[in-house]
Amino acid sequence: MLIIDDFYLLNALLEVLWTVKFDVNPQETGAIGGSPFVAEIYNRTYEEMILMARKNLREDIAQELERNRSIEKRSFELEAVYSHIKHSKSSWKNWTTEQKKQYVQILFSPYKTTDDFLNSVVEKGDFLNEEN
Repeated sequence: MLIIDDFYLLNALLEVLWTVKFDVNPQETGAIGGSPFVAEIYNRTYEEMILMARKNLREDIAQELERNRSIEKRSFELEAVYSHIKHSKSSWKNWTTEQKKQYVQILFSPYKTTDDFLNSVVEKGDFLNEEN
C-alpha cells in the first residue's frame, strides 16, 4: 500500500500523471494515456489532493481544484484527448458508441464533463477517424 501524506509529494505525483496523460505524444506513451488503471490512479490522487487541501485548512486550493475539474475549460487537455482518439484509429472504428464513451471518459480523467459534451467529443472522434 502506498501512502502519500505530504501535500507537495502528492502535488508532484499529480504533475507527473498530468504530463504522461496530456503532454506526451500518444505514439510515445502507447496505451498509458488511455489506461483505465492510470485513469483510476489519477482520479484517486486528484480526490486525495482535494481532501488534503481541506485537511490542511486550504479551502481555497480545494475549491480551485474542484472548479478546474471541468474538461470543457481545458483546451490543452482536450487537444491531447483528440490526439489519443486519432491515434486509436483501428480500435475506435470497431467500437460501439458506448465503448467510445468509456474510452473518452478514461482519457478525460481526472476531469469531469456532461453527457452532452461527452457525446460531442465522441462525434468529433468519429469525424477525426474518417479523415484519413
